[in-house]
Amino acid sequence: MLQATETWTVKEGTLCPFAIRSKIHDCTINVQDESESTLQQIKAEFLAFLTSKNFHEYDGFLIKLTIDFAQFQNLIAYFKKLVFFINKPESLVDLENNDWRFSIENNSFFIIVLSRFYNESSTRWCPEDHYILLQPEHSFHNNIPRDRRKDVINSIRKIFNKKGIIYENIVKEAKEAQKYIFPLNLDGELINWWL
Repeated sequence: MLQATETWTVKEGTLCPFAIRSKIHDCTINVQDESESTLQQIKAEFLAFLTSKNFHEYDGFLIKLTIDFAQFQNLIAYFKKLVFFINKPESLVDLENNDWRFSIENNSFFIIVLSRFYNESSTRWCPEDHYILLQPEHSFHNNIPRDRRKDVINSIRKIFNKKGIIYENIVKEAKEAQKYIFPLNLDGELINWWL
């Protein structure tokens, strides 16, 4: 299980061995509402991060959401709104194609949504609030040699499995975009958040 403490952080709260040494940019925007002005501030900071000279030294851009969503569906709707707001519409076609990647300014990202809506046996659980982590693909290439990627992924899954957190069935069946938000339960239906 992930550990809930007073000082829980995304880097320290996961079992992923790469997380603790990752370099994450914490978004400075206090995301307490779903307004367009807040979305605009997030987009501006994200684009500044993306075009900074130090961008390739980072492993992620982390957005903390303190919005009190009534239910999981509201979080999904907000995620869709955010992704469509910060990216160009022409980049958001063919999301059902497994080769699709979230790309902006010629950089591809893997996105993870973490939330208190998940239970502690989920890789996406966090004890409070909600987080959206945009991980540039270069982070994976910088930290994991290409020829060892499958072995490393399997070893990470084994670490989670030993703690009772089993998720490989979700990722085996999911298209790339469906991996961003997991269903609340392992046997839950994959989420087409973009529809």
